[in-house]
Amino acid sequence: MAPLAFILPNALLSFFLGAGAEKPTCAYVEIARPVPGSTEKAIEYRAPGHCERIVHPNGAARSRRFGCYSGCGGTKLQYQEFSDETCQEPVLDKMIHRPPRPDYTWSTGPQEPETYLMDFDLGAVKDFDCGLAFCYVMETMDQPVDRSQPKIRHLPADRVSCTKTKTGFQWTRCMESGDLMLFENEVCDVDSEPTILQQQNGDNGKEAFSGVVREWDCEGFDAVDSDEEEYADHVLQLAQLKTKRSAQSRREMALANKIAREEAKNKTKGIEGSTVGIFLAIAAIPVLLFACRACHKKRGSMKNMVAMPMSSRRAARKGYAGLSQGENVV
Repeated sequence: MAPLAFILPNALLSFFLGAGAEKPTCAYVEIARPVPGSTEKAIEYRAPGHCERIVHPNGAARSRRFGCYSGCGGTKLQYQEFSDETCQEPVLDKMIHRPPRPDYTWSTGPQEPETYLMDFDLGAVKDFDCGLAFCYVMETMDQPVDRSQPKIRHLPADRVSCTKTKTGFQWTRCMESGDLMLFENEVCDVDSEPTILQQQNGDNGKEAFSGVVREWDCEGFDAVDSDEEEYADHVLQLAQLKTKRSAQSRREMALANKIAREEAKNKTKGIEGSTVGIFLAIAAIPVLLFACRACHKKRGSMKNMVAMPMSSRRAARKGYAGLSQGENVV
């Protein structure tokens, strides 16, 4: 069946591209490949999980594969090179762990030196993410115009990867229907009239266009992580019950703390009053003693001024120093 070609207005392109144009949605491996005759490196992307033929510099390997490892949240990647063209006889096997990505959103100053997760003879792994959907586009060319490109390569379906042809460049984008939009122009990634490559019988598509045969799987390319996750009703009810109990416990604890503080405050006031009374009592003892002594002396003086109705001998025995009955008071 010949490809169906028609013109889409530019305003509708963003609708067909979905949300995958801004944020990666397909699993990928970012490779920095050396450019012959230049110190710069070309950045290209590969979809993991596929066997790819290569031309090794020393002929030790003829194929390679990037494989995502299960678990670890998509941060574990396996790289293998094989001595045959079908990825059956490994000669190199390495495991790569991706550290947490730094956040340069608000960073200023000079840019940090570029680092790589792994170096190998055909380039270096700069970054990867195995936690995304395995959507891809496989391109096959019998005679690639760019000799640095392999005859077969698997590209992430949400990435713009231009393929050099005899007439210019080709690149593709997935559609929500699962079909593939194919663009062709003398310049890579510019506004162009797309050609729609349709799926065959609901399976992965396979179409040839200008010497390039493509097979693709667009499932998951437009997946967007939702900020609000959906939960079952019983899970929500249990969470609400736990939240209610927690709030009630906090209120009871706050009330108990308030009562304890008031009791401690009242107890402190009682202790302060008792302390003041004790100090006042201790301070009053010398005053009372002095007053008693003064009163005792005054009583003795008054007693001596009263006439004694007894003999002087008896008065002396009683310690009485007052006047006798025959003495005159001057």
